[in-house]
Amino acid sequence: HLRFDGGALKLDQVKLNFRKLDSDGSLDGYAVEEHSPSHWVIEELMLMANKVVATHMAQSDLGRVAVLRNHQAPDKKKWEPMIRLLSRMEGLESFDGTDA
Repeated sequence: HLRFDGGALKLDQVKLNFRKLDSDGSLDGYAVEEHSPSHWVIEELMLMANKVVATHMAQSDLGRVAVLRNHQAPDKKKWEPMIRLLSRMEGLESFDGTDA
């Protein structure tokens, strides 16, 4: 989990799949989409591939013309209230935002 050691944030999302009852569009119910370990492996490999390609492009002759996304540091006035909020949430008590 080198990504997380480097400050990455893990966000779990729940995807709902809705079932229709009939042609008028009435809903019969829903199911939560399950994520198996294979989903995680695929996500990690995709992120790793993106990082390898971006690093290669930045270090090659393409680095002068490549359009690579660069995230600036967050605005301090906006970031400090977010740090205070997150540090009060269960499981994030030790969050201090230093790696953001």
